Amino acid sequence: MGRAFRCPICGAGFYRSVYAPRPDGTHRQTFLHECTGCSTVFLDPIAFNANEPGPPHSRGPTLPKRSPETPDLSTNSDTANRDG
Repeated sequence: MGRAFRCPICGAGFYRSVYAPRPDGTHRQTFLHECTGCSTVFLDPIAFNANEPGPPHSRGPTLPKRSPETPDLSTNSDTANRDG
């Protein structure tokens, strides 16, 4: 278990999850966190914690409890309108 959070930028003691808006007006939780004092965005609260001794030891981003749906990474290519 880590120590109480303290922002290394502003000294605030709290952070929150970052939520992103969806086109339908709802919001989804991202893997980002935001300091409540200075709005600095970070991935790993343990690595970003000023109360942790020594160099940061990141475990990588903390994913939301319920992962967002897989995004559609396909491209919209219309080969009929391409030159070549």
